[in-house]
Amino acid sequence: MILTICKIKPNNKTSSCDAKVWVDTHDHDEAKSKALDKLEQEGVEVLSVVEVVATDKSDYFPPCTSLDTFVRAEAEGIAILFP
Repeated sequence: MILTICKIKPNNKTSSCDAKVWVDTHDHDEAKSKALDKLEQEGVEVLSVVEVVATDKSDYFPPCTSLDTFVRAEAEGIAILFP
Protein backbone atom coordinates (compact mmCIF):
# COMPACT_ATOMS: atom_id res chain seq x y z
CA MET A 1 0.00 0.00 0.00
CA ILE A 2 1.27 3.47 -0.85
CA LEU A 3 0.21 6.60 1.02
CA THR A 4 0.33 9.87 -0.91
CA ILE A 5 -0.07 13.08 1.05
CA CYS A 6 -1.04 16.13 -0.99
CA LYS A 7 -1.48 19.79 -0.12
CA ILE A 8 -4.88 20.66 -1.58
CA LYS A 9 -7.22 23.60 -1.90
CA PRO A 10 -10.83 22.40 -1.79
CA ASN A 11 -13.35 24.22 -3.98
CA ASN A 12 -14.81 27.34 -2.40
CA LYS A 13 -12.16 27.40 0.34
CA THR A 14 -9.47 30.02 0.84
CA SER A 15 -7.09 27.92 2.91
CA SER A 16 -5.19 24.78 1.99
CA CYS A 17 -5.05 21.50 3.87
CA ASP A 18 -3.57 18.02 3.48
CA ALA A 19 -5.40 15.08 1.96
CA LYS A 20 -4.14 11.54 2.44
CA VAL A 21 -4.70 9.01 -0.34
CA TRP A 22 -4.02 5.30 0.09
CA VAL A 23 -3.57 3.29 -3.12
CA ASP A 24 -3.34 -0.50 -3.06
CA THR A 25 -0.14 -0.92 -5.07
CA HIS A 26 3.58 -1.20 -4.43
CA ASP A 27 4.55 1.18 -7.25
CA HIS A 28 5.15 4.74 -6.02
CA ASP A 29 4.67 6.33 -9.45
CA GLU A 30 1.42 4.47 -10.09
CA ALA A 31 0.13 5.40 -6.62
CA LYS A 32 0.96 9.08 -7.10
CA SER A 33 -0.73 9.15 -10.50
CA LYS A 34 -3.88 7.42 -9.23
CA ALA A 35 -4.00 9.65 -6.15
CA LEU A 36 -3.78 12.82 -8.25
CA ASP A 37 -6.46 11.53 -10.64
CA LYS A 38 -8.78 10.65 -7.74
CA LEU A 39 -8.35 14.05 -6.10
CA GLU A 40 -9.09 15.75 -9.42
CA GLN A 41 -12.27 13.64 -9.72
CA GLU A 42 -13.24 14.83 -6.25
CA GLY A 43 -12.99 18.43 -7.49
CA VAL A 44 -10.07 19.66 -5.43
CA GLU A 45 -7.03 21.58 -6.61
CA VAL A 46 -3.73 19.86 -5.80
CA LEU A 47 -1.12 22.43 -4.83
CA SER A 48 1.74 19.99 -4.21
CA VAL A 49 2.64 16.43 -3.38
CA VAL A 50 4.08 16.37 0.12
CA GLU A 51 5.04 12.71 0.43
CA VAL A 52 4.70 9.33 -1.28
CA VAL A 53 5.52 6.49 1.11
CA ALA A 54 4.96 2.76 1.49
CA THR A 55 2.82 1.79 4.46
CA ASP A 56 1.11 -1.27 5.88
CA LYS A 57 -1.71 -2.04 8.25
CA SER A 58 0.59 -2.46 11.26
CA ASP A 59 1.41 1.27 11.02
CA TYR A 60 -2.07 2.10 12.37
CA PHE A 61 -3.85 1.36 15.63
CA PRO A 62 -7.61 1.42 16.27
CA PRO A 63 -9.55 3.52 16.72
CA CYS A 64 -8.10 5.52 13.88
CA THR A 65 -9.62 7.14 10.80
CA SER A 66 -6.37 6.45 8.95
CA LEU A 67 -6.77 2.73 9.67
CA ASP A 68 -10.38 2.87 8.49
CA THR A 69 -9.27 4.55 5.27
CA PHE A 70 -6.43 2.05 4.81
CA VAL A 71 -8.92 -0.83 5.12
CA ARG A 72 -11.26 0.87 2.62
CA ALA A 73 -8.34 1.17 0.17
CA GLU A 74 -7.62 -2.55 0.60
CA ALA A 75 -11.22 -3.31 -0.39
CA GLU A 76 -11.69 -0.66 -3.09
CA GLY A 77 -8.16 -0.11 -4.40
CA ILE A 78 -8.04 3.57 -3.40
CA ALA A 79 -9.39 5.74 -0.59
CA ILE A 80 -9.04 9.37 0.46
CA LEU A 81 -8.99 10.88 3.94
CA PHE A 82 -9.89 14.57 3.90
CA PRO A 83 -9.30 16.62 7.06
